[in-house]
Amino acid sequence: MEQRRQVRRLLTLVRAVVRGTSVALAAEDYVAQLSGRLDAIARVQELLMRRPGADVDLMEILEDEFLTQRVSSPHVALPVCPLMVERRVALLFALALHELTTNAIQYGALRTPQGVLAVQWGLGPTAGWMSFEWHEEFSALPAEEMHRDSGFGFKFIRDILPGEIAANTSISLQRRSLTCQIAFRASGPGH
Repeated sequence: MEQRRQVRRLLTLVRAVVRGTSVALAAEDYVAQLSGRLDAIARVQELLMRRPGADVDLMEILEDEFLTQRVSSPHVALPVCPLMVERRVALLFALALHELTTNAIQYGALRTPQGVLAVQWGLGPTAGWMSFEWHEEFSALPAEEMHRDSGFGFKFIRDILPGEIAANTSISLQRRSLTCQIAFRASGPGH
């Protein structure tokens, strides 16, 4: 029964990714975006299959994403402590981290050597909750790039995560910074 539920969740996520990837893109850009998102899901699925029934370290997912996207900036500050998350949270966070990393490379802190990225996580201010923060500082965005907060990644974080893992999310995009905050239950509904 649990395996069926997991497969259903996975297929629902894949459908959301396919539907959310803009068909207005050039064919090669569409394929690249869709492939990147599906690859992120596949990588975390592989991790989950290696550890049936076990929680997953969010740091392992983040390090895998950075390795895949060749992120090696000296201006990246990562947490030193692990954060173990439930399997369903790991699956969704893998896609959120992929989107945040991709956006940071294309538009934000990982676009230039001067950019700064800090990732923090830990216990939330409310008992039973965890907190995650992704903060970027970068050279000023041109006015035409200020609309990028309406893309699939931000919609996923704002609209899908809250319903799937009982999360509270916020994203703030300014001309020189981006902050994404996600607060989620340590053990949420559906677990």
